This record gives sequence, C-alpha cells and structure tokens, in this order.
Amino acid sequence: MPNKVREDSQMVLPGKLGQSAEDYLEAVLIIGRRGQRVRVTDIAEHLDVSKPSVVAALAGLERKGLVKHERYGGVELTARGACVAEEMYRRHRLLQEFLHEVLGVSDKVAARDACLIEHVVSRESLERLVRLVEFVRSHDDDEKVSLAQLGLCLDRGDCGAPAKRQKRVGDEATG
Repeated sequence: MPNKVREDSQMVLPGKLGQSAEDYLEAVLIIGRRGQRVRVTDIAEHLDVSKPSVVAALAGLERKGLVKHERYGGVELTARGACVAEEMYRRHRLLQEFLHEVLGVSDKVAARDACLIEHVVSRESLERLVRLVEFVRSHDDDEKVSLAQLGLCLDRGDCGAPAKRQKRVGDEATG
C-alpha cells in the first residue's frame, strides 16, 4: 500500500521526500502565513531559485498529493502537505533557536545551519535539543547547574530549575 506511514519515519509520508521538496513545502507554508496568495514567483524569490524550477518541483509535489497548483494560479498545501510543512517549519524554528540562543551563533548562521540540519536530524535528537533549550531557559545565568541535573532533563524531561519545576505528565510519584 503506497500511502502507508512508516513507523520509524520522522515525516508524515512514506519514503524520503528529500531536502528540496521539504524546502518547497515549507516555503509555501511560510508565504501563506503572511496572508497572501502563494504564487510561483513568491516561492522562487523565497528560495532564490528560478520559476521553471518551482513549476517542476510543484508538479512533483502535486503528483504526491502534497500541493494543489493551478497553472498560472495559486499554490495550496493539501492536508498531507501541510503536515510535512508544519513539521519542517517546527524543526527549523527549534534548531535555529538552539543554535542562536543556546550556542550563541549569529542569527544568520543559525538560520542557514537550521535549514541544513532540519532535513537530517532524527526525532530523538530533536526532542533532546528541545529539552536542552527548556533546561537552559529555566536556569538563571548565574545559577550553577550540575551535569546530573542536565542528565535528568535530557533523560526524563525534568528540565526546570528546582524552584521552578512543575510536575509533568508521566513523572513518577515521589514520596
């Protein structure tokens, strides 16, 4: 059955969609969120590619049921396309935030690197990065943090500072 979702996949779709296709879907999502009709020209400008390249990519995405594109008309994500685009956009934002806020790289470099990493990082690694960002945010700059605390954060999601910790769903009862 060609539409079966793989259990181990980080994507909503079977098989590998590829970085370029994921970038196109993410571009349609971002442009659409600006409240404007998504056009081939907009996508070409956003991705810095030619209009014929956009048309060819959209044709492939349409065959896979990820976008709807009318010739000389607008581009829309299908429900399946929106799922993939939302996941890619979420990954991009999280990675860019991690690179910029936690590692301190410039926003420009963080944006570029996030775009490269988002296509290859596993769900497990991404979730660990999310926990690390939560951990860093929950501690004051001058607060000493032990590696044991960081380990609890990464392993169990217990990422808050001791005074700020809240019980999360799935935490073991202590007593």
